[in-house]
Amino acid sequence: MKQHLAVTVCLLLGGGPLIGIAGADLAVIGTAAYNNNPYNLIWEADNNGTSLVWLDYTNPKNTWGHTRDWAEGLGKSLTYDISGYSVNWTGDWRLPGYVSVDDNEMGHLYLGNSFGTDGFGPFTELQTDDDYWTSRKGTISAYTFNFDSGSSGSEDKVRSAYGLAVREATVTLDSGGTGPVPVPVPGAALLGFIGLSVAGSRLRRKTA
Repeated sequence: MKQHLAVTVCLLLGGGPLIGIAGADLAVIGTAAYNNNPYNLIWEADNNGTSLVWLDYTNPKNTWGHTRDWAEGLGKSLTYDISGYSVNWTGDWRLPGYVSVDDNEMGHLYLGNSFGTDGFGPFTELQTDDDYWTSRKGTISAYTFNFDSGSSGSEDKVRSAYGLAVREATVTLDSGGTGPVPVPVPGAALLGFIGLSVAGSRLRRKTA
């Protein structure tokens, strides 16, 4: 049984700007070869204070356990081609994190980049017909995120959903480099993005 709840995000803007990333300012810093095909490495400089690199590859639908194992094993499978940037990886590949409906890495990516209103920026592999697994799990369920509606939910871990991998890193533009560098978005602009993206989104929970 699923319960649908309206999600409202309230932001209090203080004296300084609210930090976010505009969709056009996500930086493609190179590629990673997986299964003999190159996929973009997309740098998001500030995701709730964390610098993240996303792999623009969608793992086919699978159970939560298999999808987690896929993400955590990527370090042994990828071959990187990065030019113009220096990358200091500070963590391993993993499923995106989830704390709450308005504090999760895929949700922040969706809202901060106005996905659904301005497209998906440099992402080309994101799927919108079903949910993506997050790293947060319970005994029989795990949390998910949907890039079509911008909504989060909880699903049985034995059902199938997509996989998206992310990794924490410190990224800097090399001296003389010409690549783009993500920049902060003023608070009013980000609030506008969130207003467009969150309106009508729903939290989907499955009760055990």
